[in-house]
Amino acid sequence: MQMNKRHFSKGRHDRGHHKHGYKHKKSGWFSEMLGRRGPRIERGEIRYLILDTLVEKGRHGYDIMQNIKEKTSGMYLPSSGTLYPALQMLEDLELIFSREDGKRRVYELTEKGIEELKEQRSLLEEIYEDMGQGQSIEHNEFFEEIHDQVMNMFKTIARSFQRGRLDSARTEKIREIIHDTFKRVDEILKED
Repeated sequence: MQMNKRHFSKGRHDRGHHKHGYKHKKSGWFSEMLGRRGPRIERGEIRYLILDTLVEKGRHGYDIMQNIKEKTSGMYLPSSGTLYPALQMLEDLELIFSREDGKRRVYELTEKGIEELKEQRSLLEEIYEDMGQGQSIEHNEFFEEIHDQVMNMFKTIARSFQRGRLDSARTEKIREIIHDTFKRVDEILKED
């Protein structure tokens, strides 16, 4: 099966790449709620992150995901719904092979995969460079913390509702607190 190299002939920025924000397993919905998207991995580019991850040693799926997260400084964590079809495609292209290791499937590079990675090294470096231009780890931790706090608030409200403790007086108080909090945060963010 021949790979279509034409897709990779343009630079990433020519194909509409956005390099602001981040993607995190827990807070992807939160960053999208804020109108932000994570560093975009263009269709087909995850293959190079996977191949690069397998240079050092064979890995199972979860290990590949974690290694990609580490190599991108926490800026990108592929979902299993993205990773496993990409692994299957790479096997079909004979760029990797897999073997059973106990209860896990371990993926390794083939010679063809090593050559493909060498040919696309500059694109891979561009991907990593773009990842480095996203938000810092400190910002990622901030969004994760905010996400956890907001989710805990939602869960607390939902539990109270399920237990019949959310009467109209409490509902109005909670609504006021949330509205006032939003206004205060908005004011802080609008300050120079």
